[in-house]
Amino acid sequence: MSQYLRASFFIYIATLIAQAALAPFYETGIWRVVTPALCLSFVAIALSFIRRKQRAWPYMLWVSFFGILINAFFFPTSEYYGRYTVIAQALSAVEIGTCAVVLWSILRHQATKRWFTAAQ
Repeated sequence: MSQYLRASFFIYIATLIAQAALAPFYETGIWRVVTPALCLSFVAIALSFIRRKQRAWPYMLWVSFFGILINAFFFPTSEYYGRYTVIAQALSAVEIGTCAVVLWSILRHQATKRWFTAAQ
């Protein structure tokens, strides 16, 4: 795994863990549980990709693609996040950046495919 991809994954995982920890402060109802569960499931997919689990390749591709779209189209606003808006905006921006690196690596960088299939 290339150095920039490894760094992107660890930043991505840290961002998702921070979002999972922050969610109960601004979410209401069932979303106080669902949002952290989703974040942690995305962490599990990222860790599976790092461990080169074959089933993780397509999931990571779609998670990174939709991570960019969802965070770009639903960027955090103060009416929803309240006093946590600045933190949520920073986390969303970092997630967009790391997802872009991961998506680019999966789609365009042949060394990523070689690394992923080398252990299998």
